[in-house]
Amino acid sequence: MEISDATIQAGLTNQKLHLRLTGPTPMPDMALLALRSIVLGVVLLGASCSRPPPVVGIDNPDIPARSVVNAIHHKVFVATTREDSEVVGALFSELRAAELGLAAVTVSVPPQHKVGALERPQSIPPNPRKEFAVIEPTIFESKGGFVAALNHELRQRRAGDRDILFFVHGYNTTTSEAILRVGQFVEDSGFKGVPVLFTWASAGKFSRYVYDLNSALVARPQLLEATQIISQSIASEYHIFAHSMGGFSDDGGHS
Repeated sequence: MEISDATIQAGLTNQKLHLRLTGPTPMPDMALLALRSIVLGVVLLGASCSRPPPVVGIDNPDIPARSVVNAIHHKVFVATTREDSEVVGALFSELRAAELGLAAVTVSVPPQHKVGALERPQSIPPNPRKEFAVIEPTIFESKGGFVAALNHELRQRRAGDRDILFFVHGYNTTTSEAILRVGQFVEDSGFKGVPVLFTWASAGKFSRYVYDLNSALVARPQLLEATQIISQSIASEYHIFAHSMGGFSDDGGHS
């Protein structure tokens, strides 16, 4: 009797765990009990993790990020399939928007940042001397305004560094988290060009895998639109980084 002959289907509904065993081979009681323990442990681990707060647009009134000596600032442009959010620090929500949204922010990297670490604020406002901060959010009302701002940022680089990094995040990611990760990636990798984040409508929840998968798939036309917009810039080269489930959004149809 081989356990591999059986198909295990697991799902989460209202934080309840459901297991169904199908296939020609019954599973031994002990193996089934062990499987349930493993899956339940993963579920509880995901449920117990407390998320740090979103930080987009929240500066520290006592220690403004721009005032911190030796802090490094990266301009990050954003193209999104998300709806706007009224939640402080979120910028965009998990809801799917009918049209592509365009924005930009500035990521502040603390002076003592260590490569490979994300010194993420656990409370707000951030302490930009020790933690990342995301400031100066701008929403663009037109594609032309977005491209003009992108070109302005590219012109701040020398000719050989006028590249664009097109970053697509993965599963279980909020807008705030995606922006922070892009800022960290640019800083740690030493990328000299301009990053553009494509953030699709992830629910940002461990239990919303199917929602995220569908969001990534239906984002394909808007991802193509985003690549067409940035292709109107003066960038010399384009580098695409699609992480995890974000790869489902990129069907390779862009040029």
